[in-house]
Amino acid sequence: MKKFILISVALMLAGGEVRAAEKVFFCTDQNASGLVWEKNGTVKALGFTNQRFTFKVLSAKKRLIKFANAQSTWEFNCRLTDARTVSCIDKFAGAKLFNFDGLKYTYSSVYGPPVGGDPSIHVSYGTCTKF
Repeated sequence: MKKFILISVALMLAGGEVRAAEKVFFCTDQNASGLVWEKNGTVKALGFTNQRFTFKVLSAKKRLIKFANAQSTWEFNCRLTDARTVSCIDKFAGAKLFNFDGLKYTYSSVYGPPVGGDPSIHVSYGTCTKF
């Protein structure tokens, strides 16, 4: 009887891991561009390198997003904006916005002052697949 209970519990736990894995997605930009503020104050439009990221659905209102080139994971607050679209904004600074429509997305990021080096405005779109 103990063996049966242990096997049953192990199968239930394994099933839970499979269900959790169904809520993890791998996403890739199809196109990315934006503006770079030069040190002299001029603006330069550029095509950016396409990004890859994973996102995990924690709940209807929470997502975790990990960019492939970043060490940290970003937490996003989300809401359903219409019958098909989920909009998510980063919890930390409110500078990153995702709109997910099924397995397609748009992404925008506005960060930093309009001076010096870093891309201050970034827009992209892409597709996701389930892990």
